[in-house]
Amino acid sequence: MTYSGLILALIVYAAYAALFFRLLWRILFLLKASNLLNTGYGRPARAFVRADVKSLSDIIFLTRLLKVNEWLWLGEWLFHITFLMVMIRHLRYFIEPVPDWIMDFQTAGIGASYVFLLALVYIMAFKLFIEKKKYLSSYNFFLLTLLFLIAASGFLMKNFLRTDIVNVKAFMTGVFSFKILEPPGSMLFLFHLIMSLIFLIFLPAHIFAAPLTIIDAGRRDEGLEKVLHED
Repeated sequence: MTYSGLILALIVYAAYAALFFRLLWRILFLLKASNLLNTGYGRPARAFVRADVKSLSDIIFLTRLLKVNEWLWLGEWLFHITFLMVMIRHLRYFIEPVPDWIMDFQTAGIGASYVFLLALVYIMAFKLFIEKKKYLSSYNFFLLTLLFLIAASGFLMKNFLRTDIVNVKAFMTGVFSFKILEPPGSMLFLFHLIMSLIFLIFLPAHIFAAPLTIIDAGRRDEGLEKVLHED
């Protein structure tokens, strides 16, 4: 075990612990404050199937955003779907042995990483130069900037300043199996990893709990429609 590897591993553990506890707190808060634990509105559970199907569409296709702004929706949808694909591809660096389906997914994941970087640039440009809102959330822009730095550094490592992937995988699997090794000597990899951990630390927990919020909103809409029809 090396001191540099130990310090970096402790930072990784701290970042994931912070994310886990904030996510747990958020989910418990939503379950307590919302109607997700009961059907509400005096209706049987089966009456909400239609609302939940609509909510699933909202989660997968961001249909609520599509109704508000089609051009922003395009960038946001590409951003979310490619982000998921990039995360799936990165599983190869954290688990051993790597399942065949993850290895087969690598080509699609690499292609998604390029689209993800372009989608980030598109969203940032759209918010800055097209929407031109008087108020732009500095916190959201901070997160977008972190993601851009993560994606850009990953792009550089993949295409120009190549990093020893064997050492990267050995170090990361060692961290998650509590067998700390010497971290890779690539400064670009360290930058990529640190930016990713900072993103985890500052990532709002409500993003992960968003599906619960959307489902609850769909059920509320369904209940409101019932009230309006009865009147």
